[in-house]
Amino acid sequence: MQLRKMRFLTIAAFFAAAFAVEVTLPIGKVTPTINSDKPVFSYSDDPLLIGNDGGPTGGFAIWEFGNGEFKEAGRKDTGRTKLVEVIYSLADYDELVVTLGVSDSILRFFEDGEKKVNGELKIWGDYSSWCFWRSGNKKQYFYLFGKGVARLFLARGKKNAIEVLEVQAFEDPIEASTCTISSTTGTVFFGGAGGAIYTLRASESTSPGPIGQLGKPSDEIVGLSRYIGNMNTEYLLAALPRIPGDLWLYDLGPYTAIFQSKTSAYPDGAISYATETDSGKAFGISSLTPLLTALSVKPNTSFDPSKQSCKPCTPRVDPSSCLQVRDCSTQGFCTSSTSCSCFSGFNGTTCSTITCANGCSSHGRAPWGRPDCSFLMVEAAYETDQNGGDGDDPTIWIAPGKNNSGSSRIITTTKSELGAGFGVFDLKGKLSQTFPVGEPNNVDALYGVKVGNRTVDLAVAARRGDNTICMLEITPSDELISIPGGTQPTTVEDYEVYGSCFELTSTPSGSLQTTLVRQFQGGGGGQVEGCVADNQNGYIFAGEEPFGPWRFDVEPDSAGPGLLVDSVKGKLFADVEGVTLVYGKTATEGFILVSCQGLSAYTAYRRAPQHEVDRVTNTDGIVAVGTALGEFKAGLVVVHDDANENSDGSVQAETSFKLVSLGDISYLVRM
Repeated sequence: MQLRKMRFLTIAAFFAAAFAVEVTLPIGKVTPTINSDKPVFSYSDDPLLIGNDGGPTGGFAIWEFGNGEFKEAGRKDTGRTKLVEVIYSLADYDELVVTLGVSDSILRFFEDGEKKVNGELKIWGDYSSWCFWRSGNKKQYFYLFGKGVARLFLARGKKNAIEVLEVQAFEDPIEASTCTISSTTGTVFFGGAGGAIYTLRASESTSPGPIGQLGKPSDEIVGLSRYIGNMNTEYLLAALPRIPGDLWLYDLGPYTAIFQSKTSAYPDGAISYATETDSGKAFGISSLTPLLTALSVKPNTSFDPSKQSCKPCTPRVDPSSCLQVRDCSTQGFCTSSTSCSCFSGFNGTTCSTITCANGCSSHGRAPWGRPDCSFLMVEAAYETDQNGGDGDDPTIWIAPGKNNSGSSRIITTTKSELGAGFGVFDLKGKLSQTFPVGEPNNVDALYGVKVGNRTVDLAVAARRGDNTICMLEITPSDELISIPGGTQPTTVEDYEVYGSCFELTSTPSGSLQTTLVRQFQGGGGGQVEGCVADNQNGYIFAGEEPFGPWRFDVEPDSAGPGLLVDSVKGKLFADVEGVTLVYGKTATEGFILVSCQGLSAYTAYRRAPQHEVDRVTNTDGIVAVGTALGEFKAGLVVVHDDANENSDGSVQAETSFKLVSLGDISYLVRM
């Protein structure tokens, strides 16, 4: 039986930041394949394991597990989902399943794992973890962590529905991939790729308080949970990644869940985790007995999460003193008989005034359904046919000749194993060709490339399947065909190809070849997702996923640091993905579009320095041209569409791309 190594720390000794016990746990049963991230247990009469499904149709699945075998008890398809949780005793509901969609950013509540409860809320942004807690006065809160930002929300009952209000937002030193909260001390513990465990005091307050650091036990914290022992002794469990050099069959995911009750197969309780086997991603489960034995802890199987509350998290304010400020309109915390501390989005003596983020960008009143007034919605003219499981990036090939613009084509990539390769579409989104290739992602079109004694156009993409650069010839009849030298290896050690933005040559005989002419760090060290070259100005713009778009000098002999055009702590939202350039009439006119995946939106920057910002909307790859193409007289923008929705709101398994008229959005950017 394969073993998983984990380490544990008691909260009573956390100031020493030293792990007291190191334990190996046998991997028990594994669920059928599911795109797993976060498991959670339901303490119902028949204990259940609930896990998210991050696949295209997504949602969550429910399994019975008590007898030692997984049996599916339910499934809810709501679209790609990463976060799921179970909460208890909220309003008139004994137990609710809570999910946050990835594709649509919608927070949802379900009763009995099936019936949807009124109270959906769109929470704009890209989030990686959350943790729920109840105050001493039984109010339900949760922290939501993303890239560089964290937010605290209050969930409460209101007129046969659930109302969710944002209480506070603050900067986060990391992208926390896991978190848990101690109800005994009121401490929030969170961690991620940096390896440190950070701490924050959970409190019914609109100010977050200082963030501390518990210690740095490893290169990465992949899971945090807590175990409630007898006499309310609390243990913090930190799951660490596999040790280099060891042979592991399973990869542990970023979440763990603890079950502290008896079942026939798990008399001392169980622990669940996201994992990956040779068959794919899934959820695993193990007995807690080896852990408890190693800790010399007597099992506590009488734990009841519905009775948990955090008394240290609740400020001591006499409720009667709040009457003079109308209880802050239930949109803030009463701090004295004459003052309130208002939730995010509210202001005034009694918190009764609605405020608007960024001063509404001087464009009007506080908007509903979008982050602020600088966001405008633009409808797509067409949508491509479905093609492949996980689409990534598009490019537009402009057909040669003044009268042939209607013959131009959209070339897209599918990076998943399902349908991996290129798709070719006409200007109304109809699929005309597929070309199988091993997991390509970012794609671009190159024009007039000299290949031997010929001049050809090329479609070029990074290929993750074998870590190469893939090039295909685009024929005048708009077909993709193979070309000699069309597969080029990457020559940099420890380099994993992700995007492609480069220059190439060919041999006299007509075989393509590439030569490394420059190597530099593309930003702050995070994942570079997309790039585009501004040939007229000698720049390259690269989108660094966790930080923002950078500008570098493009020449091979260029040196010096790049310029960070904007950051996710500025006017941009994570994840930063595709980058494209729309040329203007001169080298100073035009604009740059940057895809913000977590917001399903795009931010537009002026091409000319200092690249001031405006915004437009909808996720991963993006491409735009200002050339008249068929009915798109002002140009065309093509964007990746992660959630391909049906008319009834359900989501299709295969991906698509949206076609948007550049003329419909050009007024958003004053060129």
